[in-house]
Amino acid sequence: MMPLSDHEKDILKQLEQSLHEDDPRFAARMEGQSRSLMRRVVLGALCVVVGLLTVIWGAAIHLVFLGVAGFAVMVAGGYYASLGISPSRLRFGRPSMGLPGQSQHI
Repeated sequence: MMPLSDHEKDILKQLEQSLHEDDPRFAARMEGQSRSLMRRVVLGALCVVVGLLTVIWGAAIHLVFLGVAGFAVMVAGGYYASLGISPSRLRFGRPSMGLPGQSQHI
C-alpha cells in the first residue's frame, strides 16, 4: 500500500471537518464504533492466541483440564471478537441467491 500524499491528507482532513460540522452526533458515533470494534477484535484475537498456546501447553504436559481451559478461552475470545461485527459488514453475510446458473423458480 502506498502512503497518502500531502494533498490527499489535506482533502481527507477537510472531509472529516465537514462531517463534524454537518452532523457532529453521527461523526462522534462513528469514531467511537471504530475504536471499540478495533479494541474488541484485538482483545479477542489475543485471547484466541493465549488459548491456543494453553491448549498446546496442556497437551505437552499431559494435563487435559489445561487443554480444555485453553479451548474455552479460544472460543470465548473468538466470540468476543465477533460481537461487534454485523453480518452486513461481511461479504458472505448476505442471503444466498443460489448457485450461478440455478433457477430461482419453485
